[in-house]
Parts: sequence; structure tokens; C-alpha cells
Amino acid sequence: MYLIAAVSAVFSQGWFGVLTGLILTTIVAFFGWLGWGQWQEWRNRRWLKKLPAMESLYQQMLQWTTQKGLGKHPAQTPLEYARGSYEHHAPATAEVIDEISQAYVSWRYGGHAPNLRRLRQRWQGIKKTAKDL
Repeated sequence: MYLIAAVSAVFSQGWFGVLTGLILTTIVAFFGWLGWGQWQEWRNRRWLKKLPAMESLYQQMLQWTTQKGLGKHPAQTPLEYARGSYEHHAPATAEVIDEISQAYVSWRYGGHAPNLRRLRQRWQGIKKTAKDL
């Protein structure tokens, strides 16, 4: 209640009050937007940490490709998505997407333990290469 009274007091001080109120509103909105983004990022990192390591890497890859505008369609299997990645990504990137997808399917449905260290290194290399472009 006190906040509402303070805000209305600022706005009722003529043009200076209106300008000050608009500036304060813009600042509050900006920090709210920034905080919301940080909260969502924190939530996503927390969710990824709860997943098994191979699932987490696969989900990170899907999120990254979605940010690039080339996400996986829900009806696609991981292997169909990997096959289609050669049409939309550079050969080196598509190769890593294919390798991660193959390892994910082998882990998820075949029970095979993937070489996570190697997959993570290759994935980090692709992300670094994409940043440098």
C-alpha cells in the first residue's frame, strides 16, 4: 500500500513527476526482465543437472540447435534428427550432432555406456567454433 502511495505521489508532481515515474517504471521493468531471464536460466541448469549425464548432454545439444533455429520436431526420432542435421549444419557440426544422437540412442535403448568425456569435448569444440563465427 505504501508503494502505491509513493508512486502516485511521484506521478502527481507535474511533468517532472511524470518523467521521473516513467524513468523509474522503465528501470523496474528492465530489471524485472533481466531477473526473469536469469531465473529461467538457473532453472534450466538445475533441471539439466538432475538428468543422467548422457541425457543432459543430448538435451543441451537440442536446446543449442533450437536457439539456432534448427530444433528437433517432436515427431522426429533422435536418429532422424541427426540424419537431417547434415542438410542444415556445417559438416563438422552435423557430425557431432550425429555422434551425440547415436550415443544417446545406444545409451537410452541399448544400455551401452557412452564415452562422455570425448562427446563433451567434441560438443564444447563445436560450441566454441560457433561462437567464433
